[in-house]
Amino acid sequence: MRQIRLWLLRHAPVHASYIYGQQDLEADLDQPDIFQWLEKQLPKDLNVISSDLKRCIETAKMLDRSPSILSSAIREQHFGSWQGLTYDEARDQNPDLYDAFWEAPEAAAPPEGESFQELCDRVRGFLDALLEAEENQDDILLVTHAGVIRAILSQYLHIPLERALSLQVAPLSVSRVTLYMTEGEPSVQVDWINRIA
Repeated sequence: MRQIRLWLLRHAPVHASYIYGQQDLEADLDQPDIFQWLEKQLPKDLNVISSDLKRCIETAKMLDRSPSILSSAIREQHFGSWQGLTYDEARDQNPDLYDAFWEAPEAAAPPEGESFQELCDRVRGFLDALLEAEENQDDILLVTHAGVIRAILSQYLHIPLERALSLQVAPLSVSRVTLYMTEGEPSVQVDWINRIA
């Protein structure tokens, strides 16, 4: 039985005091001790796949890993017209919609944005296609975002989406899921979540 280990790495910290979602912001890469620790954790031979946003690409480069795939499918949740606004500014635009979103973010979406459910559907489609195409690589590193990692963990842990949103996923943390590939759905073992230096 074949095993695939999914290494889920959140990008380096972004210092922004507003809702940024899919905005293409730079990360704070001045984290030498953490990057050295990550190098020791990650296997040498792995397929690196990154969100196409620069904070993820830069994080992968700091590990001396060139992504084989850059994909918009593993971008952070899209917060629509709230991106670039502070939380107070977003609430002032439409208090009822803002409150409804934070009461049920798995189902509600910001204006022109997506719900957490929509993010999960996007990520699941990407993962299904990736695992179907991936025949030779046993270790896959996804350099991505907190929302995407929560979506993957909710899928494999079979936990309700509203509960998945409570999972802590710190910048530069790594989570790992081992998939035992069989016919149909893989058997899954979650090795760890949110491991940090």
